[in-house]
Amino acid sequence: EIYDIIFMPGFSTAKTVSDLSGRGIGMNIVKETVSSLNGTVTITTEKGKGTKFSLAFPLTMAIIPALLTTVGGEVYAIPLSNVFEILKIKKTDIESIDFKEVLRLRNEVIELRRLGELIEKTHSEILNEDEKLSVVIVKVDNLHMGIIVDELIGKREIVTKSISHYFKEKEIEGISGAAILGNGTIALILDILSLVKRHRSELSLKKNYGFSRSNVDD
Repeated sequence: EIYDIIFMPGFSTAKTVSDLSGRGIGMNIVKETVSSLNGTVTITTEKGKGTKFSLAFPLTMAIIPALLTTVGGEVYAIPLSNVFEILKIKKTDIESIDFKEVLRLRNEVIELRRLGELIEKTHSEILNEDEKLSVVIVKVDNLHMGIIVDELIGKREIVTKSISHYFKEKEIEGISGAAILGNGTIALILDILSLVKRHRSELSLKKNYGFSRSNVDD
């Protein structure tokens, strides 16, 4: 309780007030800022020797802008740093070339993948030919790829948390972390680079062994 007095607004140990000290403004601001970031302040002190203030913050904490989407009723976040464009297309706009689905966009051929397939989750909806598909064009280095999702929720600033320590035996491929949204929903954060690499390896497998899409699905 005595230590907590140090962080009270207006508390000062200075005998006189100057332009730099004695106004009782400082440590209370530090405590408020650290607390807002889910951190802690620890005081270690010994009379006649001195006092040490230790600030601790969650190592895995980061705030990133992300695009929230849904697949099969679950929420997934795509970092905005990887989002190049958002589209609404018809199923008839999708073509099949060399074992892959593609979309022709402004004289460029964009490879398409359903997010449900990339994360090994069954796609939740069967759309009619006239209904629109939501596509997020992501960019990794110089590569563009279109990811088909069930629904677009919108942009959010999210606090990321690591989930690797819950799965010590192996990392979850394609997932870099998680975030708890304002309504309590948990959103898994997609590792776009990992998903693109996985897409490339699957294409290579199909070409090498001559698999058709129906064979792979079966």
